Amino acid sequence: MRIQAELMGARLYHYRDSNGVEADAIVEFRSGDWAAFEIKLGAGAEDEAAASLVRLAENVDYAKVPRPKALVVVTGDGFAHRREDGVKVVPFPALR
Repeated sequence: MRIQAELMGARLYHYRDSNGVEADAIVEFRSGDWAAFEIKLGAGAEDEAAASLVRLAENVDYAKVPRPKALVVVTGDGFAHRREDGVKVVPFPALR
């Protein structure tokens, strides 16, 4: 993921705040645009991962940074879709 981000001129970070809200990866572009990712390759963790991303997005000060371009849960298998909460779910094999 870091290599792909760098090829696109972006940087990759991990995020955790003092309240325990975290994201496995934040990809930030030079423009300030960003996306947050939770990587859950095991079965059954999609809901928890999506909830974590939604909590992260709810705690961002949008007066200082733009809204995320995407909140994404990367899964081990399945199909790509957008959840009702707006979080995108993408199976790892689709990232190739």
